[in-house]
Amino acid sequence: DVDCDDNDASINPGATETCNGIDDDCDGGIDNYTTNQTCLAGVGACQTTGHIICENGILVCDAVPNNPTNEICGNGIDDDCDGITDYSYTTSVTLDAVDSASVRSDNFDNYPDNNLRVYSNNDLDLKVNGFIKFNLSSLPDHAEVNSISLTLNVSSSYNSPNMDIYYVETDNWTRTDTPANGISLTSLLNTNNTSFYTTNTYELDFTAWNISSDLTDNTLTIGLTNPKDDYSYVYLRGSDDGLRPVLDVTYTLCD
Repeated sequence: DVDCDDNDASINPGATETCNGIDDDCDGGIDNYTTNQTCLAGVGACQTTGHIICENGILVCDAVPNNPTNEICGNGIDDDCDGITDYSYTTSVTLDAVDSASVRSDNFDNYPDNNLRVYSNNDLDLKVNGFIKFNLSSLPDHAEVNSISLTLNVSSSYNSPNMDIYYVETDNWTRTDTPANGISLTSLLNTNNTSFYTTNTYELDFTAWNISSDLTDNTLTIGLTNPKDDYSYVYLRGSDDGLRPVLDVTYTLCD
């Protein structure tokens, strides 16, 4: 072997190659340096294991951290890789209705006015159900909902009506454009409401359906029906004025 730098005694064929940007052992390769030393990159769920390597004359870790994801409460993992495990807080949001409709059960026609009808007339074999639409875009997709309440304002009522509140899977409607075959009621959220004051608030069973899809598409539809067979009704204020339906949602967010 030939000494490749007579001006530097530390560079010679018997020297040990180090990570310095120089061919220390005169084998024709710069920084032919290997190590079995392991190293870590990232924190929490992003942390990965690699090895110390020589790159451009500097010892570096070749591990590449995983990408962070949304924090999931209670799993003991720092999912979003911010160095804090399961940090969470609870907050709430108030949502005004963005649309409302009243749809007949016989021909599925809708009404153009702002009355939200919950109507039953057995003599006519007719029910009119009310539907309310809310925009959920202010709630994070990964929010863990703790409670939902619906506040409605009464315009008028007749003959001791009853009212059941439903989750509705169908969101593709407006007041003047409802599906030709009507809108189906999906999951019961609150039942047997017989007292109607000027303003009424109802707690909804948010466990009765999986709200995650509504958080993803940012839309929630609530349906109202009168299960009685006799002639009775309650008319409620729709989405067009200051007394529109309101949804209050309390949720926990991991951050």
